[in-house]
Amino acid sequence: MKEEDIRKFKEQIEESGLNPVVRTIEVGDWIKNAERTKDDEAGVGTCWREYWQIFTQNDYPTRCPFCNDTLEGEIVDGCHIKIDEKRFGLSSRKWIEGSFIIPGHHDCNIAIDGECQAKIMILAVEAIKK
Repeated sequence: MKEEDIRKFKEQIEESGLNPVVRTIEVGDWIKNAERTKDDEAGVGTCWREYWQIFTQNDYPTRCPFCNDTLEGEIVDGCHIKIDEKRFGLSSRKWIEGSFIIPGHHDCNIAIDGECQAKIMILAVEAIKK
């Protein structure tokens, strides 16, 4: 990521006053699509993809966290997800309150009716909408 982009993102963070939680999703962690988020607008930036970049200050990954296929260009979407609380050894999942944003294929995110395991390590940013 370019220095000027990082500087611009830091200015946007400061102006917004937002301080979302950023969580690391490890390979194998359980995630699922967060429902009813279609009309939500990102609290900062022009879209949820940019919102993720602003708060992680990272480039998009080269692989989709849902399917592990190539992720590039216009197919990168800011996907709303839920994250499992990681209750090891228990058969049921407990999802962390709220939704988080990760970059991925839109079609992969909406295709996971139930749950899936992350295929790559990725930072997830708490979704704070306008």
